[in-house]
Amino acid sequence: MPEIIPNWHPMMVHFTIALLLTSVLLFAISKVSSNSQLANMALQAAYINLWSGTLLSLGTVAAGIHAYNTVHHDALSHMMMTDHRKWGFASLAFFITLTLWSLIIYKKNQSVKVIFLLFSLISSTVLTITAWKGGELVYRHGLGVMSMPKRTKDQHQKKPEQTKDHHEHDNHDHAH
Repeated sequence: MPEIIPNWHPMMVHFTIALLLTSVLLFAISKVSSNSQLANMALQAAYINLWSGTLLSLGTVAAGIHAYNTVHHDALSHMMMTDHRKWGFASLAFFITLTLWSLIIYKKNQSVKVIFLLFSLISSTVLTITAWKGGELVYRHGLGVMSMPKRTKDQHQKKPEQTKDHHEHDNHDHAH
């Protein structure tokens, strides 16, 4: 298996989030749509997204546990990772519950009730909080990312003709 630096969790988590949140949106569409054909298609897609997202979330959580135990971190990052892990386990529990509930609804060929939609919205909220906490770990605290080489002030000075909206870094060509 190819190595992904620092681990597989960041790659897997985005698919999990997309599938699960899409399933909730599709369940809502299936409930409020006045077009029965659209409602049925949305419902079938919602089930597929929910079931595949929950299945994938098992691997995502396993990769997250691996990351928790292998990513280099300090005491503050450890505390934040532990909080993110707690929310991740809660998200998994909510979506496993939602999946089992959906299987009962599906097997009995019942319609999705408002209480199911409310629980799916709560599950989505827990997942969104989990994702936000994971994003904070990476983007605010730089956990699990490779750092850029350290540079001195002299190595990063703008040429007089450069504006504040555009400047160059090494040989990479990009505009802000």
